[in-house]
Amino acid sequence: MKFNKASKSMTIIVLTGLVLFSSNLSIIPASLTTMQLTLTGNVTGVLTEAEIKQVLPTVTGYGGYEKSTGTIITGSIWKGIHIPLFLSSILGDLDYNLSVIAADLYSRNFTRDEVEGGLRGFDKDNNTLSIKVIPVLAYEENDTALSDDDGPLRIVFIGENNQSILTISKYWVRQVDILRVSLNTGETITLTSNSIPDSTTSNASFSVSILMLILTSTLIVVIRRNKILK
Repeated sequence: MKFNKASKSMTIIVLTGLVLFSSNLSIIPASLTTMQLTLTGNVTGVLTEAEIKQVLPTVTGYGGYEKSTGTIITGSIWKGIHIPLFLSSILGDLDYNLSVIAADLYSRNFTRDEVEGGLRGFDKDNNTLSIKVIPVLAYEENDTALSDDDGPLRIVFIGENNQSILTISKYWVRQVDILRVSLNTGETITLTSNSIPDSTTSNASFSVSILMLILTSTLIVVIRRNKILK
């Protein structure tokens, strides 16, 4: 195969860019392979697996959901972070809104009232139950770590006091990567511990930068090639 000067330059630069990109596949968030939770917005920090499992308030309970098709997914036993307790421990009585963001950037927003039990819970006959609905950032289902399709972290909903409950499936979020807390007061709270860094770099943002580098390099080569061909 013969290459002219321009095609050689393009090949070298594009291949170099692809090597760089393939060696930085961190566009897939680290939390998909290593349990990690990032907090953004007015509350910032990064929580490791050890902190998630050993430091934060945990809870175990039963919960299932109803799909938009009407199919009922019966309750499993979930274990994970008790989200209302976790947020109240760092926010006190401050009013907030919570955004749950998945690895694919799908997000679901909740008000403080919804986080603290305001969502409707019901039984398999669609009868509304008076028990409180507790949102949980789960890492175990039936004493087993969540599958790659669901975890390592997933927002689920259980009934208080070990009571089984159903909720609407649209509230459940798989592969949770980020919790964004928005405070009406606008103040900022930084979670600090020996294992939580002061600042973090987004792996996804880094990989997007690599992609931009590839595209820019390719554009430069195309321009050079056009000049040579003239």
